[in-house]
Formats: sequence, C-alpha cells, structure tokens
Amino acid sequence: MNINATLFVESVIFAIFVALTMRYIWPHILASLQEREADIRQGIEQSRQAELALSQANEQADEIIRDAQGKREGILKEARSEASLVIEEARRHTVSERNRLIQEAHSQIDTYTSEVKEGLVDQQLSHVQMLCRQLIGERYDPKILTQDVLDGFLANSKEDEQ
Repeated sequence: MNINATLFVESVIFAIFVALTMRYIWPHILASLQEREADIRQGIEQSRQAELALSQANEQADEIIRDAQGKREGILKEARSEASLVIEEARRHTVSERNRLIQEAHSQIDTYTSEVKEGLVDQQLSHVQMLCRQLIGERYDPKILTQDVLDGFLANSKEDEQ
C-alpha cells in the first residue's frame, strides 16, 4: 500500500477515535473532573471555615483565660484582705484575752496576798496575845490589848510597803 493511503486511513481512524472519545468518553471524564474540582473547592472552603472557627475559638479561649485570671486576682485580693482581717481580729482577741488573764492574775495575786497578810496578822496577833498573857498574866482586857497591837502592826506594815 501506498504511504499516503495508509496515512490517510490512519488519520480517518484517528479522527473517528477522537470523535467517539469526545462523544461518549469525554463527557464522563469531564464530569468526573468537575466533580473532583467541586470536591476540592468544597474541601478548601471547609478548611477556611475551620481555620476561621479555630481562630474565633482561640480568641474566645484567650478572653475566657483573661477573665478567669482577672477573677482569680480579685478572689486572691479578697482572700488576702479577709485573711488579714481574721489575723487582725485574732491578734486583738489574743491581746484582750491576755490583758484579761493578766488582770485576773493580778486580782488573784492581790486577793491571795491580802489573805496571806490577814492570816499572818491573825497568827502574829495570836502569838502576841499568847506572849502578852504569859507576860502580863491576864491583867489587862484582851480586846483593848489586841486593838493596840493590831494598830501598831498595821502602822508597821504600811511603812514596810512604802
């Protein structure tokens, strides 16, 4: 066969192949490509929306964290002030309780001291009376003698205290 005829027949067959491909196969390929392109565009749009949502969520999280830190600082300040008030109240209570106990101790000491002094005075008076009775022999009235001795002893006690 002739090269021109072969080339012509091959060209006609190729044209028929291209026409059949364009008519029956190309629409399916084109539809698949368009579907794929739509899927890719949809994926890109979803990715952008997800990035936007993530950015908004991060901003909200940062705002929540700032609010929480502000509240935490407020709570800490309030707790510190309440703690200092409690400590100050405890100090005042402790000081007043200490002063009350000291006053009570002084009062008890004064009471005990006066009781001891009275006991000593009574004891010394009884000894003095006994000695006076032995020395004087019951010649004088004991009430008068006791009063004189008591007055003298109290005068000496006051001088000793000063």
